[in-house]
Amino acid sequence: MKKRRTVMVFCVVGVLLLILVARRRLQLRQAAAFGMRPLPVRVATAERKTIEAGHDYLAVVEAWKTARISSRMAARVINVPLDEGDTVEAGDLLVQLDDQDLQAELKAVAAQQQAVDPTIVSLETNLEYWTRESDRDRALAQKGVIPPSVAEATANRAAAAQAKLDAARASADALKHRQDSIRAKLKYTRITSPFAGLITRRDVDPGDLASPGKSLMVLEDRSRLKLAFDAPQEDNGLRGRYPGRVQPNDG
Repeated sequence: MKKRRTVMVFCVVGVLLLILVARRRLQLRQAAAFGMRPLPVRVATAERKTIEAGHDYLAVVEAWKTARISSRMAARVINVPLDEGDTVEAGDLLVQLDDQDLQAELKAVAAQQQAVDPTIVSLETNLEYWTRESDRDRALAQKGVIPPSVAEATANRAAAAQAKLDAARASADALKHRQDSIRAKLKYTRITSPFAGLITRRDVDPGDLASPGKSLMVLEDRSRLKLAFDAPQEDNGLRGRYPGRVQPNDG
């Protein structure tokens, strides 16, 4: 019995081996012959084009121009005719400062100027007289008609007249410069709009004290807008803040 079972096992194993060998031969016959297989090729016409590379950034829409209005001098605010939301043209009055002290000072200096002018005219006449006398006495002293000391005294009087006239003219020039300085300060009391725009913020009311650097109001020009964004340095070497322009009608 054992021998018969062994023979049957060998027979089954042999049949399986024959089946496997036959299947392998069939696969080999069905395999493609060895060699280079052609690849499909598509032909296209070459064209010259520009390749653009871009970056996406988070931007903020801002007004085209923004001005933070402040005063050049310390003074009390007496009038603010406009408010937030009002539109202005270039040159419109935004803030009026108190100018009473400057006006009073200008009148006082003008009065001093009026007093100096006649004095200068008188000193000019006096100088002309002593200059003629000095020239005459010098000529007489050279001829021996009068002593040299008399000619020297006359020359000293002419020099003194010249010194007084120079001092008066210097005082008149100083008064003129002072008036110009006061007039310049008076212009600072009227703070006007540097451009046409919209008042978006008002920080001052009549009675407040304006001083240099203190914001009085904010003015924006929204006739055009801009996109402000920060570009990283590694993006094509860009650095800092680069605003992009957007027309208002662009949305």
